[in-house]
Amino acid sequence: MQQLYWGENIDLSYSDQNDSTESLKVKLSMVRKKFKSRLTKFESLITQFSSIQSDDIRSEQYRHHSNSWIRKVKSLSCDCNKEMVDFTWAIINEAIKICGAPPCEFVSIGIGSIATGEMTPYSDLEFSLLVKDKAHESFFEKLGVTICFLIGNLGETKLTVMNIEELLSGQWFRDESKDGFKVNGLLRAGNRSERQTNKLITTVNGLVDKYKDIYESVPDHQQALTGDLSTMLQSIVRLYGSERIFEELTCRVANVKATQRRQSITQEMLTRDGEQFLFGPGKKLADRRELSEQICWYPTALVSHMKTYFRLSTAQCWTAISEIGKNGMTVENDLEVLVATTLFICLSANCHYESQGNRINIWTADQEDFATAIREDMWTIPKALLQIFFNHALPVRKAVCKLVRGEGGEDGDTRKEKFYRLGLTFYYCKEYKSFLDHAAEPPTPWAESEEWRFVRLIALRKNGRFDEALQMGCGMLGGG
Repeated sequence: MQQLYWGENIDLSYSDQNDSTESLKVKLSMVRKKFKSRLTKFESLITQFSSIQSDDIRSEQYRHHSNSWIRKVKSLSCDCNKEMVDFTWAIINEAIKICGAPPCEFVSIGIGSIATGEMTPYSDLEFSLLVKDKAHESFFEKLGVTICFLIGNLGETKLTVMNIEELLSGQWFRDESKDGFKVNGLLRAGNRSERQTNKLITTVNGLVDKYKDIYESVPDHQQALTGDLSTMLQSIVRLYGSERIFEELTCRVANVKATQRRQSITQEMLTRDGEQFLFGPGKKLADRRELSEQICWYPTALVSHMKTYFRLSTAQCWTAISEIGKNGMTVENDLEVLVATTLFICLSANCHYESQGNRINIWTADQEDFATAIREDMWTIPKALLQIFFNHALPVRKAVCKLVRGEGGEDGDTRKEKFYRLGLTFYYCKEYKSFLDHAAEPPTPWAESEEWRFVRLIALRKNGRFDEALQMGCGMLGGG
């Protein structure tokens, strides 16, 4: 495909292409092996969390362990992201060797996880090329496509990403290969940096004009809530090229003023975050995949939404958390612990499955009565990590509600909050007796909602207390 694209316009032998691909594969493999090895060194730290007997997350012992956890995961995540930025630089540099010297000044910018500092060795790449002179667009189009080919040659890009019409029409073709390091830029729905026109190439003026138009007019309300160009450009990173163009872009984006409508959307975004992510009983409490998706997505998305809310110009996730704290948002170090846990889970799952898909197993006991069993291609979250996540998700959620609505319930770790933090871990780990014992004291959560009563019914049945389960089930059905 690459040879057909270039035709006779460039002397690019198969041997040269193969050497380039193999060299890049070796570099990527070394990065992956390095971080797989570093992940194993966290086992003792996770075990230390398990050994803490107190359920007081504000105790000195717990605080000491959580600070150590933040520091070590932050170092791991930042180092991994830097390695992937360097690897992307090597790809772009290789593409320039093929295409020749650029005819004018340009910069390649990254958005998404590589910009926020959350990239793993299996994440996909989202980028654009900003050029000084649009008259040279044809050269940079070749450069951009060559970058995509170099990434595609690594063998981790599904064919459908290449936007081949014959593969996209109808339902006859299904690519079962794993998603690894790839670029989405050629898809009509891909390349989030230029979602409307799907072009890799633009100028600073062109991108800022599009940003202002979307940011001020909000043509698609639902898209704005889930993250449009205005949200994406809150985090950008220079991957290759001109520092001057990159600085011009960041300054001009930061100077765009929010309209009242945009401010209301960012507030609505945070309000929805506070309402939606309870991590407690819902109609799909036993849906392992839904919970794992929330664990992998919610904390870092929340940071992104708060960056938009506070109009923070910083790109990196960890820097943003610090800035958010200065606005009085965080409760203790809850947000840092929550984000650290999510990043560790995502990196572990990616490295275990060797794909960017977060194939995570929540249930940690035997699986004979669940549709999805523990499989070797799924990474199981250690109970201690699940507990850490629940320990800090609720305080963060309360802080969000208090920020956007001026309400968040009483301060302190109440009896109900401890049930959420500890009881949910017992439930998801299938420790049903502990779950029932822990929730036996009033006020019992199932007194408040039918969903919680359904959870208790499941726990009673799983614990062998069939008569109580039957009695409760009949009561829920109105004696039927």
